[in-house]
Amino acid sequence: MNGNAKTDITEDETKQAYNKIASEWHKKRIDKKNFYNNFLDMPNTLAVLGNVKGKTVLDVGCGTGVYAKALLKRGAVVYGIDISEKEIEIARKWCKNGNFVVGTASKLPYPDKSFDVVLMALMFTHLDEMDKALEEVRRVLKPHGRLIVSEGNPFTGATVRIKGKPRTYRRFYNYFDEGVTHTRWKMDKYNISMPSRRITMETMLKLFIKHGFALRNYKDSKPVYEGKKVHSAGYSFTSVVPFFMVMDFIMLSPKERRQLFS
Repeated sequence: MNGNAKTDITEDETKQAYNKIASEWHKKRIDKKNFYNNFLDMPNTLAVLGNVKGKTVLDVGCGTGVYAKALLKRGAVVYGIDISEKEIEIARKWCKNGNFVVGTASKLPYPDKSFDVVLMALMFTHLDEMDKALEEVRRVLKPHGRLIVSEGNPFTGATVRIKGKPRTYRRFYNYFDEGVTHTRWKMDKYNISMPSRRITMETMLKLFIKHGFALRNYKDSKPVYEGKKVHSAGYSFTSVVPFFMVMDFIMLSPKERRQLFS
């Protein structure tokens, strides 16, 4: 990313991108050969989530309902929200026991103190209004509720592979150069530009602290062994390089916030 990068993500841009690829993306997302989602991000995120039986979970940026379906199998009551009408349409058909709505993270259509857990899986850096989204998450969580966030590791995100070298040979760009970047997603039928926001680990953690969340657990995602047969190069790379991470936050009361952060 260069110094001329945009500073804003338009929600409409993200929505249009996901609406365009919804059907093909769902097929790719549930493909047993999808290494990065199914053998790296998801098993680590579910491990951090732990036992959700009987818990009411909100999946923000739920997409086509892949996480929702997994959480339902684990005994949770699951609600999902996404800005993509096409993805929600698929989620309602594919995951019939979930409660899915079209909407935005910055204006959640749920009452105060509704959820035990809020999940944001690989979506936080796609948000236009991070502060408003965290305000809304705080509003809908029950006291001492959990917020689980999986994201790309910002250190690795500031690198690019050196051509002609092994995947672990990386060239760093300016890690501190924050702003919006676009990644080219090449699929069978589509070639789209997906916007996301590059922010440092410092910026990210301070956002959560600002909104009264305390980090209770952290996990650098490592691939599960079964993924080696699916994508040997990806397995070798992500076994030594932190590609994804999972953060487990607890929502503090106003009094606890003052005591800890004032």
